[in-house]
Amino acid sequence: MKWISKLFYLSPRDRRLLVTAAFLLTVFKLGLLLLPFQKLRNLMVRLLRPSRKLVGKAHATAKEVAWAVSVASRHIPGTGSCLPVALATHALLNYFGLPADLRIGVRHNREGEFQAHAWVESRNGVLICDLENLAQFTPLPHLDQKTP
Repeated sequence: MKWISKLFYLSPRDRRLLVTAAFLLTVFKLGLLLLPFQKLRNLMVRLLRPSRKLVGKAHATAKEVAWAVSVASRHIPGTGSCLPVALATHALLNYFGLPADLRIGVRHNREGEFQAHAWVESRNGVLICDLENLAQFTPLPHLDQKTP
């Protein structure tokens, strides 16, 4: 619980960003347990549209959003896996009007087991959920693309 006392040493802006990240991580973790993925994704898109007040006046940088989600995921049980982290990061970046792509990739490991991984890319490459072997994952089409 030492981390709670550290929360009070943050600036109000960073504290708000961290609490928002923790809230979103919790919502997405519960949402993944209770809802089909596409329904959760559609809900996220509707509820977390970019704020007109914030577009062009980003109150957080992509790096700060990644920091907040990363820190929050280490302290909230069950939220450290890649999908809730990527969803929360993507949602916050979208809210602040910052460009980002939610990516999901798949692969078979050496034992032949199917694996999936989610990450977020921004202008400067992978922002969160980067792996040393990320190139081994075959990215699925962007979720926002319409199939013919």
